[in-house]
Amino acid sequence: MFLWMRLAFEDRTRRNMAGSGSVGGWIAGIIAAIIGGVAVALVVPRVIGKPEVGGTLESVGVQSTNPCCAFAVRAKVVGYKGKECPLRVEVFDLDIKRHGRESTVVYWIPDADTDESTQTIKVRLVPTGHRYLIRFVMYDPNNHEMDTKDSPAFLPVS
Repeated sequence: MFLWMRLAFEDRTRRNMAGSGSVGGWIAGIIAAIIGGVAVALVVPRVIGKPEVGGTLESVGVQSTNPCCAFAVRAKVVGYKGKECPLRVEVFDLDIKRHGRESTVVYWIPDADTDESTQTIKVRLVPTGHRYLIRFVMYDPNNHEMDTKDSPAFLPVS
């Protein structure tokens, strides 16, 4: 009986040592964990996708040229809830082929993660009898351009 207990103990000890005591087993486990972590880091963003952010100017229409000038601007902004997205304008005189410098006229501040709305934007312009167009440029909160849209050509009335 004593010999049987001794053999059973030695057999159990040998099995435990072989599974957990080998350096190669530890290294293989660490390498497998690293490869698995890298695979998850590469695959998960492609499957789930990156959060969508950005903005588009959906439409620009002339509302009024007398007094000059009001525009209906429809924009969609995604991912910038509560942050200021500058909307800048640049005036182009189509008859003499000149344009002014870009200036900020309003800050679009989305109320939701995806926000779409139309705002009336007033642009000061001294009528000269020439045809004009206004270029609207929307920026993200970090001043990276998101979208550009031109108004239709118009003739301001004085």
